[in-house]
Amino acid sequence: MDEFEKFLAEQFQFSLMDESFRVVRGFRVADEDVRLHQDVRTPRNSFVQLNIAVNCPQDAQLLLEERISFVNLDPNRFMIVRAAMEIEGLEGKLHLIDTLMDDDGLQRGDVVLEQPYMNVHPWQVNQITALIPVPETVAPGEYKGRIRFYAHSMFYDEKLARELTFTIKVEETVLPKPQDGKFYLNLWQHVYNIARKHEVRPFTPEHLEALRPYAKALGQLGNKAVTVLLSDIPWAGQRCWTELYNPSDLFEYNYVRIRRKANGEFVYDFSFAEKYIALMKEYGATDVMFTGIYGLWEDAKLGFGVIVEDWADTIRLSYVDEKDGCIRFMRKRDEVVAYLRAVYQWIKDQNLLSTSYLMGDEVDLPGKTEGWTAVLETLKEELPEIRRDWDMLPHVLMSDTYKDERVDIYTPQIDGIPMEEPEVWKAAMDRVSAGGKKLWSVCCWPPVMNSFLYTNLNEVRLHGLITEHVKLDGFLRWNFTVWPDDPRRDLRFFAPGWPAGDTCFVYPGKGGQCLLSLRYLALKRGIEDFELCQLVKEKCENADEVINKAMACVLPETDVRKWNFADYHGRTKYLSHNNQDYVNARNILLDALKEV
Repeated sequence: MDEFEKFLAEQFQFSLMDESFRVVRGFRVADEDVRLHQDVRTPRNSFVQLNIAVNCPQDAQLLLEERISFVNLDPNRFMIVRAAMEIEGLEGKLHLIDTLMDDDGLQRGDVVLEQPYMNVHPWQVNQITALIPVPETVAPGEYKGRIRFYAHSMFYDEKLARELTFTIKVEETVLPKPQDGKFYLNLWQHVYNIARKHEVRPFTPEHLEALRPYAKALGQLGNKAVTVLLSDIPWAGQRCWTELYNPSDLFEYNYVRIRRKANGEFVYDFSFAEKYIALMKEYGATDVMFTGIYGLWEDAKLGFGVIVEDWADTIRLSYVDEKDGCIRFMRKRDEVVAYLRAVYQWIKDQNLLSTSYLMGDEVDLPGKTEGWTAVLETLKEELPEIRRDWDMLPHVLMSDTYKDERVDIYTPQIDGIPMEEPEVWKAAMDRVSAGGKKLWSVCCWPPVMNSFLYTNLNEVRLHGLITEHVKLDGFLRWNFTVWPDDPRRDLRFFAPGWPAGDTCFVYPGKGGQCLLSLRYLALKRGIEDFELCQLVKEKCENADEVINKAMACVLPETDVRKWNFADYHGRTKYLSHNNQDYVNARNILLDALKEV
């Protein structure tokens, strides 16, 4: 062994890590935890995720391409460390993981990069993630693979630094394709922010093409819902004007272009909404969530209050007045009513009525309720037959204000489970119409069962099994791409009390890519766990016994009514953060399916 090979063997650290591993700057992998081989078991129509920790003793560039590379630093002290993966009978891809500053000042890994190189500092743990699709067409059996690391500097030949090996055992079991799964995922879309980040003109063909990778990413999760805004700034910019640390534009705008002709007639252009719905359906979405009609965010002190005469809610509808070219706002009740009638006629003409829902946001908050319920009867009169999505706690849904309203999708926040009396919770769930959906949600609260940057990735994965455990159909979250100004530089955004990561599951790439996150991958894995439970219920006579046994692996406290969802520091009393527990739960489900 020459001196360089000895240096590589003694000073460099390469290790396969658990699927839930996330690099945190300042933390090292203990020598006793270094693992050079890993066995993975997977159903088909799934994916394998392998995480590798890399620690170099000097400045280096991590490279994922089969080529030479130079950097703009002293070449005599800078090393190139190249990684390459081979798998018998399968194909995969290596990704570098970028870190972001969290609210506690730590740099945590999250962004799954597409670029094939990254400059790294001495004795700093870095992460490479291998993603290996396992399609339905793959034959069951064992597939062996390896990841090799090579190192060199300048014009010296490469030396093999380390070889990590793995075996993938592909099962007979086939998961449904994401669009065919039973998990009902409703991740809201904020498309104007995508136009900003990719610097295209909003509501144009270029904007639609910029949206395509995000529609695809949603489809790969199995997202079922299309978010369509029918008014301007329904979330009032998420109160971004109060953010002093990281000023950002988060205003969203109406998908419908409104003009007023010189003779006073209003005309409505629904073409962008139609094309966006078609794009999302191309990637598996089935339902359309129309928002911006009620439950609107307000701040009357700063002008975000009621602007329409005799209309108590804060609806904002801008239009171009062709008489003089000025942009104005609808100020009269009859103008809003005429707009709602046009919207309803368009929905019918597009044959969307059977798959459309009216969706408000936090409609039960003080102040907001009084505004929109004052126009509730008008909304029901002008938009009849459209299904309703409600996001309030059970005791509010059962109150006099809402006790007679139809409920087609019901989405209480998950921390309502221990807050509500069991009979009230059941009564609210019983309100959901036949064929409707029962979901749970989180946002910036509660800290337990969430998907912030600091959240343990197994907790994000648990989203699937907890949905099955509490007997609901799916999950809603308000974020997918609500990025602050430059999310790859700084994701933190303090104004409304959002922890880092609360605002997105993916990131904008400089080349127009939708860059996934480790949290996205954990959510995807969790949805797969849910679908495995559904297969067990379909195929196994002892399904309840099997599923309960799997749940016991990951839930130290299976009675969710005893959970304290605000107890962040004590959350492992209720749910496991141990990756092996999730592997064990998945294996229990796979074993049961293997026997039928």
